[in-house]
Amino acid sequence: MSEVLEEFKIVGMHCATCSVTVESAIKKLGVKSVSVNLATEEAVVEHQGLSAKQIVEAIRQAGYDVLTAYLLVELENVSEDEISYVSNSLEKTKGVIEVTPNYVTHSLKIEYNPYSLGATEIEDWLRKRGYSFKILQSQVEESSLLKREFSKYKKRLVVGSVFGALSLVFYLLRFELLSLVSVLPVQLYSGSIFYRGAYRALKNKTSNMDTLVSLSSGVAFAYALYSFLQYGISRSPQPCLLPQHHRLVCFLQVLPIPGRQLLRSLGLL
Repeated sequence: MSEVLEEFKIVGMHCATCSVTVESAIKKLGVKSVSVNLATEEAVVEHQGLSAKQIVEAIRQAGYDVLTAYLLVELENVSEDEISYVSNSLEKTKGVIEVTPNYVTHSLKIEYNPYSLGATEIEDWLRKRGYSFKILQSQVEESSLLKREFSKYKKRLVVGSVFGALSLVFYLLRFELLSLVSVLPVQLYSGSIFYRGAYRALKNKTSNMDTLVSLSSGVAFAYALYSFLQYGISRSPQPCLLPQHHRLVCFLQVLPIPGRQLLRSLGLL
């Protein structure tokens, strides 16, 4: 079996350890070689006998995503057996990730890697085998995927900023209980993305920027909670770490936003 060289666009990497994590996840599949470039967010994989679906699933299980494209095709004058045959055969084609057949509408939803395969190549594949078809939809989801990623960070930044400011105001007014309650959305919602990243790194027996942020913010919050429980509302020691904690989370929340990739995908950079 000949060796295959495939390129994948990775979404969600924001530090050097992320690229190492992705590389490690792909290597576990037994590939010949893999190179992950953090600057271009691309992975080049040389393998033998693996499908694009296996590689994409490994990347997603590591906690990242892959840029894919979709093609919705309606096959004409075919039986259910033929739809199954076409679906299974297409999934063995280089660059095809998953084919979802619809036996009622006689259509196929084809998810593929646009860095290895194009919509025209899929159409040629069908024509060569004598199938008549109609393209219902064709989409490369780079901008939509990056928009979702951008929106995810933006929402957390807004929530962290609002509740972080409230917590600081309450603290300065000596309403320690309200300050503690106000910081919970910052810790549990805005900061959750860092905790998930740290857990993912721990599962892969490594550490990353998420580990650093999780440790620093977690220790600060634990100390503030201990201080409140130990000294009560009126005797909380100075300086309390709550304001520093949520400021750290709010500012660091901005760093991983994939704004540069989004602007580039929209042709603005």
